[in-house]
Amino acid sequence: MHKQRAAGSRGSQSRRGQYFGSASFAAALLLAQVAGVGVAHAADAADASTQLDEVIVTASRVDRAGFTAPTPTTTVGLQELQKSGTTNVADFLNTIPAFGAATTPASTAHNSVGSGLNLVNLRSLGANRTLVLVDRERFTPSTATGRVDLNVIPTVMIERVEVVTGGASAAWGSDAVAGVVNLIFKKNLDGFAGEVTGGLSQQGDNQDIKTALSWGGTALDGRARLSIAGEYEDNRGIGRNSGRDILAQNYNVIANPTYKLGNGQPQNYVTSNVNVSTATLGGVVTTGPFAGQQFAPGGALVPFTYGTMRGSQYMIGGSGISVDNSINAAQLSQFANPVRRGNLYLRTSWDVTDNVEATVDASYAQSTSEGYLSIPYDLGTITIQRDNAYLTAAERAALTAANVTSFKMGRINQDVSYNYPVNETETQRFSFGLKGKFDALGTTWKWDGYVATGLTHFTQKIQGNRITANWTQAIDAVVNPANGQIVCRSTLTNPTNGCVPINLFGQGSPSAAASRYVTGTSMLAADFRQDAGAVNISGEPFSVPAGPVSIAAGLEFRRESVHQVADAISNANGFNIGNPHDINGSEGVKEAFVETVVPLLKDMTLVKSLDFNGAIRETEYQTSGAVTTWKAGLSWSVTDDLRVRAARSKDIRAPALGELYASYILSKGTLTDPAKNNQQFQVDTPQQGNVNLVPETADTTTFGVVYQPSFISGLNISVDYYNIDLHDAISALGSQDIVNRCYAGVAEMCQYVERNAAGELTRVTRANINLSELKTAGVDFEVAYNTPLSRLYEPLPGDLSLRFLGTYTDYLTSVDTNIVQQLVNAVGFGANGIPQWKWSASATWRNGPLTLYSQLRYTEGGRYDNLKDAAGVYTTQVLGGKNWFDGQYITDLSVQYELQPSAGRSVTLFGSVKNVFDTIGPPVGIGYILPGPTNFSFYDDIGRQFQIGARFHY
Repeated sequence: MHKQRAAGSRGSQSRRGQYFGSASFAAALLLAQVAGVGVAHAADAADASTQLDEVIVTASRVDRAGFTAPTPTTTVGLQELQKSGTTNVADFLNTIPAFGAATTPASTAHNSVGSGLNLVNLRSLGANRTLVLVDRERFTPSTATGRVDLNVIPTVMIERVEVVTGGASAAWGSDAVAGVVNLIFKKNLDGFAGEVTGGLSQQGDNQDIKTALSWGGTALDGRARLSIAGEYEDNRGIGRNSGRDILAQNYNVIANPTYKLGNGQPQNYVTSNVNVSTATLGGVVTTGPFAGQQFAPGGALVPFTYGTMRGSQYMIGGSGISVDNSINAAQLSQFANPVRRGNLYLRTSWDVTDNVEATVDASYAQSTSEGYLSIPYDLGTITIQRDNAYLTAAERAALTAANVTSFKMGRINQDVSYNYPVNETETQRFSFGLKGKFDALGTTWKWDGYVATGLTHFTQKIQGNRITANWTQAIDAVVNPANGQIVCRSTLTNPTNGCVPINLFGQGSPSAAASRYVTGTSMLAADFRQDAGAVNISGEPFSVPAGPVSIAAGLEFRRESVHQVADAISNANGFNIGNPHDINGSEGVKEAFVETVVPLLKDMTLVKSLDFNGAIRETEYQTSGAVTTWKAGLSWSVTDDLRVRAARSKDIRAPALGELYASYILSKGTLTDPAKNNQQFQVDTPQQGNVNLVPETADTTTFGVVYQPSFISGLNISVDYYNIDLHDAISALGSQDIVNRCYAGVAEMCQYVERNAAGELTRVTRANINLSELKTAGVDFEVAYNTPLSRLYEPLPGDLSLRFLGTYTDYLTSVDTNIVQQLVNAVGFGANGIPQWKWSASATWRNGPLTLYSQLRYTEGGRYDNLKDAAGVYTTQVLGGKNWFDGQYITDLSVQYELQPSAGRSVTLFGSVKNVFDTIGPPVGIGYILPGPTNFSFYDDIGRQFQIGARFHY
């Protein structure tokens, strides 16, 4: 028999350990650890074909049989991933209630830089505060902010995932403020295995195809092992012009033109049927004698009808963006970004001696995402001169009669170009490791070490990006008096400047040549390199009356660097969006840690065991100096059935390279200006780094109870309270927040706000700063029950697993510049909030080769945000209804059937239906010219999806 040992389990000494010893039964428990049953059965639940020498869990660096760490840990196994029909591990993790706002291909459809990323975010504290490890080693970052895109992780190699839902910096270092996600790979593949899956949505889009193959074998009488795996997935996403009903309703955030402080009305409304008041696909005139008219296809002027609540950008009702109202703004952009990803992984290990094993891991991954991000648009800001060559003689005469030399117009320039980003990420990593054991001081010591180097090469091309200088020249078209040809006015004085005049009057009027002249491709290429290594040792050098004292210690180093090169126009801020700059930066880290487990009491009245777990880590950063982190916790087994655990820790996160050295990135947004009668303006909103940042520090407290009654075999109940108080949080405030704070008298915010001579907003710079505090507290719940149905009623076949997982967030509070924001139930796009309640309830029935699985998930709704004006009125409310969005219930079903295995061969057929009842998330809207229907970070608007596939092994 192979040896299975899990730190955090009671193994064969526990009655529940005896009962759940079968792999088929224990698999049902894997997800049910979220509130803290720990990882008591992680070893038993491993895939039966995988031989494990030992299992060491992530909650502690101490390797000690029978020790249960005081920090709650979730373990998700291979079978749980398979039952859910997950093709990307991020998709599954984001269904666990402890995870907050997710970064996914759907949620990044309006984001050029992060387009297509799959990131996980514990407690909604930010993906950069969740440390992602692979086999307990730091993985090569996918972004300059140090985050690991799970698109580059080979799901086919994952044996289990361990999630520590509490501060773990003392054990694992910087970034583990909210917790740790440790992806454990299969170590000893045996034979060939593969999987083919295909899926699509009810609407026939979001098509997904995935294939995966793996092989493993041994040589030299089992002393050498080799594993090779690869997978490829192509998700087509959901493109523009989608016919989905939620898009046809055109929800958005509109300014309230009658708002006055103290009149009881909000500054903004969320409502449907929101149209653009100052731009159309063919152009609408906003000043002069033609004001209130729009250019139809072909260039003729026709009436433009204004709706109600008309503002500087939006209105309710009225004319749409097209003359025939055949399309609205919400239907113009990508609904969910397509992602193509592939990876290759190789692992070889060999026994150098009976006590020393060497390993080599090599991996390569590539991920590509592209899509129709947005359209260059102008909201009543295009200046047309009276002598524009594309105006008719009658139109010029009317302007002359009105003594007007120019007029303004607005246009959504779909017929000129789309901003079409193509993001490609290539990650390669090589790791060499040694581990072994030796006897000294009367005990057996275990040691391990590794060195790794990795490189992520990220490239971005934004095709169709408008060149500001060329656009300005091209729209000023005149007749050349020398030959009667239409040219740019600038060409009259500079005949060789190459300018191509553009006709903007009516949809379809711009020529292909003019469109090519006014647009280009912005480009950047960035390399993120990480060199890392560590040596660790653990043992039990002496004992106290209650048992042996365990110690783990280690030294670690890490060096990360970023080198980014951008095109010349971007470096000169010459494009309409983006404009990344060249950057170079690096960070070096040296660390040392010690962790111990000291048994305090054992086999006493009301004390089956009482263990102390403590750790301390000293970290020295090249840029920000030395920081000390620590953890202290108690694990108290009152009886075999009842365990109490508590932990207190100080955790840190140092500024990431992207936060220190981030290049200037230009984007645009619609902001409401309370200093200008609540008008809305299209504003440049660049973001840039700050080399003066200091590390964040967090005080984390967890307290929980685990109850596994012996008189109800198979029942597990746990409740865990968490409290995280983060100081000097690094963040870039939202542009609207900066404007509101400046208006409210927060002087330090006004340095980021720029206005023109008329006092109108033109630019709001989002700089990374150390804010005051980010606080959160809540409770995780878990109830799981597993039993053969024959125990309930003898004739019933099969095994049943039931579980409920839930997270209640009491508060998530941002405290900065003396302004307090409650982010619980702030579910609007960009609100940075979290639903107060998230839970899932599932049932699994397994009878021989057949497995049926169902899950009901709930995400609570909320307000757009919880911001209030000085009179205490919510600044953004739902128009004509309750100021609350309903939550979302999602039901998933799946079935698996294993064909009769023979001679070590097996084939499993499976299928699933996600979001069975086709429920749609609440229409929270996006305050943007091309709006989205909901906040994809929390809710699903893709709807019902189908998947079928097959797995084989031989």
